[in-house]
Amino acid sequence: MDLALYGQVLRRFWWLVLGGLILAVALTIFSVARVSSHGLTYRKNQVWKSKTTLLLTQKGKPFGAPMSFSPLTDLYSRLANSDAVRRSMLKAGAHKDWTITATPVAPTFNPGAVLPVIELDGEAPTPRDAVKATVLGRQAFLDYLARQRGAAGIEVLQNATKPSLAVPRSKTLPIITFLAVLSATFALAFILENVRPSRSKVSALEVNSGHASATGRRRSQSSLRR
Repeated sequence: MDLALYGQVLRRFWWLVLGGLILAVALTIFSVARVSSHGLTYRKNQVWKSKTTLLLTQKGKPFGAPMSFSPLTDLYSRLANSDAVRRSMLKAGAHKDWTITATPVAPTFNPGAVLPVIELDGEAPTPRDAVKATVLGRQAFLDYLARQRGAAGIEVLQNATKPSLAVPRSKTLPIITFLAVLSATFALAFILENVRPSRSKVSALEVNSGHASATGRRRSQSSLRR
């Protein structure tokens, strides 16, 4: 690999390399962003998550025989994931991109057992909205249970936690786009270098052409003398 030769070729076609670099940067940006009325915005949002933990227990007695409500955790989780809770959450001011998901919490040392504990996960494009989604989703679930007069009471064990990044933006597409355009630019530069006649060939053609012209003139002069 002759790096010095490669560098000479790229310097010779600097205008092509510069144009390819500008195009690569532009396409990379537009692979992750789009132009809107607010300027450049990301095509896909990140997903941030916050969670809250609820305990199913006897009404009026937060810790009275809590294990007796363990069989209800799956049912209550499904109720929290229902369309009714979703509509109530949206009516309370949640954005359509916000979600709330309920799952039963398994014990740490005995995964086969069932705890009377439900975890609500609120997800949204920003950390602040993730916390709001968790709070609104929890309140919508509690209001739904109050309307249905559920058998179990609900005790909040853990409030909305500090949000964490659940789904980051993918960097694969912009990296591939940038490398592909830049590689195509370099390849085009080397193709142009190969089809471009070298100086030695040009000089040889000029010399041969000069000799042919001189020979032709001498023959013309000899003919005229005769």
